[in-house]
Amino acid sequence: MRKTLPPFNELLMTVFERCRKADGERYTDREVADGMRANGTSIDYSYFSHLRRGKREPKYRHLKGLVEFFDVPAGIFFHAEDYDKWLTNPVRASEPDLPAQRAPEGVLLRGSEEMSEASRAILGDLVKRVRELERQDRSERGAGD
Repeated sequence: MRKTLPPFNELLMTVFERCRKADGERYTDREVADGMRANGTSIDYSYFSHLRRGKREPKYRHLKGLVEFFDVPAGIFFHAEDYDKWLTNPVRASEPDLPAQRAPEGVLLRGSEEMSEASRAILGDLVKRVRELERQDRSERGAGD
């Protein structure tokens, strides 16, 4: 089992290869970008093309759009174990065979497999604390309205 994920553009190429249209054909970049936009994800064709070629890294909203468009588990983009499991058994996102979908901190922690356990724990704690502060800030703003 691998310890790290391949680069994002390689992950995306694998998703394109495995998740095809009903007729068995591959989706084009334009079809995916159009489909993501139709589902509410703001993305243009040129940005998507940069993702495919490895020139850009995705933002959380783009990962969410890809997960929704291709109906794949979000974990395949964040955790090597989930990716390997999906390669062996390519389930759909709605199927419960993979761990629960991870929150946006997965984007921040992507590639953290190379860090020590202590460093990953510190990053995880930092994300949790920032979330707490965000919730507190939102509730304080709501109370002041």
